[in-house]
Amino acid sequence: MQNNGTWRTHDRRAIAVGVLFCVILLLYVFRLFSLSVVTRDEYLLGNEDEQTVSYPVVMQARRGAIYDRNGVPLVTNAYSHNLVLYYSQVRSDYAHASDTLCRTVADLQKLGLTQNLTYSHFPLEGMYPDFTFSAEATDGESTTYYRLQRVIAADDLNKKGECTEEKLVGFFMKRYGISEKSFTDEEITLLLHLYYDMEAVQFSDVQPYVLAEDIGQEGLAYFAEKGYWGLNFAQTEERIYHYPGYASHILGQVGRIYAEDWDEYKDKGYKMSDRVGISGVEKAFEEYLHGTDGVETVVEDTEGHVLSRTVTQEPKAGHDVYLTIDISLQIAAEDGLVRNLTYVHRLTGTEDCDAASLVAQDPSTGEVLVMASYPTFRLDTYSEDFDALLASAASPLTNRATAGLYAPGSTFKLGMVAVALTEKATTRMWADTLVDCTGVYTRYADYQPKCWVHESESSEIAEHGPINAVEALRVSCNIYFYEAGYRLGIGLMNDYYKAFGFGQGTGVEIGEKTGTLAGPDCMTSLGTRITEWYPGDTLAAAIGQSYNEVTPLQLCAYTGTLMQKGDRYGASLLCAVKRYASDDPVYVPERQVLSRVLLSDDSLQAVRQGMEKVTQTNSVVSYFMGDLPVSVGSKTGTAQKTGQPDYGVFVCAAPLDKPQIVVSVVLEKGSSGSYASYAASLVLGEFFTPGETPPDGLVNENAITAQTLPGSAAGEGSEGT
Repeated sequence: MQNNGTWRTHDRRAIAVGVLFCVILLLYVFRLFSLSVVTRDEYLLGNEDEQTVSYPVVMQARRGAIYDRNGVPLVTNAYSHNLVLYYSQVRSDYAHASDTLCRTVADLQKLGLTQNLTYSHFPLEGMYPDFTFSAEATDGESTTYYRLQRVIAADDLNKKGECTEEKLVGFFMKRYGISEKSFTDEEITLLLHLYYDMEAVQFSDVQPYVLAEDIGQEGLAYFAEKGYWGLNFAQTEERIYHYPGYASHILGQVGRIYAEDWDEYKDKGYKMSDRVGISGVEKAFEEYLHGTDGVETVVEDTEGHVLSRTVTQEPKAGHDVYLTIDISLQIAAEDGLVRNLTYVHRLTGTEDCDAASLVAQDPSTGEVLVMASYPTFRLDTYSEDFDALLASAASPLTNRATAGLYAPGSTFKLGMVAVALTEKATTRMWADTLVDCTGVYTRYADYQPKCWVHESESSEIAEHGPINAVEALRVSCNIYFYEAGYRLGIGLMNDYYKAFGFGQGTGVEIGEKTGTLAGPDCMTSLGTRITEWYPGDTLAAAIGQSYNEVTPLQLCAYTGTLMQKGDRYGASLLCAVKRYASDDPVYVPERQVLSRVLLSDDSLQAVRQGMEKVTQTNSVVSYFMGDLPVSVGSKTGTAQKTGQPDYGVFVCAAPLDKPQIVVSVVLEKGSSGSYASYAASLVLGEFFTPGETPPDGLVNENAITAQTLPGSAAGEGSEGT
């Protein structure tokens, strides 16, 4: 009985212990299940530093495209893939990051993609441990110097004296754990380049580091298969030019932010690695073209396995920009300038004429239809060609349409007729008023300038005789305009020419030079102010000489102002801004009248009649313009340059009764303004008869050679002072 009771007591105790053990076991199993299954994500994210790595991935926004006024694409995008590193990964394990960098660069070399590496800011030359500062690092004007000073300041490397090569290298070796025991001298040199570059571009949580650009599908597949720790891919875009070699000065380039511009872009929310417009309309309309990047947050475990991807900010594409340019006219202009120069070479027997510009506008709005400058360059090979372009004596990177300054020559006389006849109460000059051209202006005893016809060896006459406004424009008589300038006086004359845009900006968005309006208060091209103004200076100014200088764009806008009865519209390249890949307008600019003067009807009639007669009676101009289906009014001019062949200047408008287009052309060292009518005729031909070919002066040059010498009776001469 006792033994049985003892065993029953033990059984009860064993059962109780067993039950308790099972309960405890069940509690542990439940807790483990809860941690591993139910609250796994919550647990991992709640202990991010120990269990996961979370980092932002930039989702690049698409840059807006650029179209011409008719919706023809000029610049669009192509997409490629870059190799990138994210800050959170690199800083978590520098040893692992260094190993990844060395392996990746070695693989890029195997794939023939070494040139796709982006690092370029290292301020030292040589190989570890023998470094010296490069010339760029000590050049206070260079980007390398600027970035070096910023790195030194950020890391306080001047705290204990000047930052030497040894101090800079030692700092980076220590910060990033680069050991001579772990890496070869060549690898250490590479790592110093890369880690310095990361700091130079301000690598951070919001600023990923692009290790290599455009690795192609082969590179993408290769590195995706390798699966290197910390290595990621980012899609990026590059600009595609649909008409390479055309409109290059207008369109401009996209590139990395210049160091000197970083503060401005930083304040606008840009990252240093962002690509922005650096010239042309790419820069002028950056605010429209540039989108807003998105952000994707990626969570990985410590082995590099992706646990989740979450789009935390959607990318927003930039807007599309529609230009006022007509690409068909632009092509006609740029090809036309090349043909025009060849034509001049054949006529003159020299190749002095080596640069030119042509601008066309709608005079009723100021919209720029054409802006051509020669020599030019190709945007699709700009980077490869840059050194040669920069070194070229022909300055192909200069946009002569907005930055070339030239004396307007006899094209200035159009405005003189308009002003003199409008101010008839002062000048006592009407359309039929005769001024007697004796070949020499004799109003002053000590200064008696001559008419070009008096000085020209090719002219059969030495004077024009009594001449009115229309005839004065036709034959470009200097004496008539000397007298008009004398009667107006420089003050009244310049009040009008300021309104015509001389010495004033046109408002074009891509930047410009404003030129000079000759007068007592003007600054010369040498940067010195005129201290004394003589009566003879007024005479020279009245025929477009003296210190008068304009750009081809100003010259075109001035011609348009005369055609618009004194309303000067601002020049513009912006037609409209639309939402990306849609016809939904975001912004359509209003056309602005920059200045306005009231010109009399009889003065404008005389101007148009004179322009019409120039086209009809100048044998060169009439040859090129004769087959056009509309009436064309024009004016030739010769701009003189000391010690150089004369420059040819030409302006025209069509149809003359109600102009839809005005054109200006400048041929540097082109000898005669009438020669420049060739390129203008090609643009007018494309404007009024698209696809048809106007007369070709290169083929038919024998028909006009005898009549195209400067100073011939059919054309204008050298309007000297």
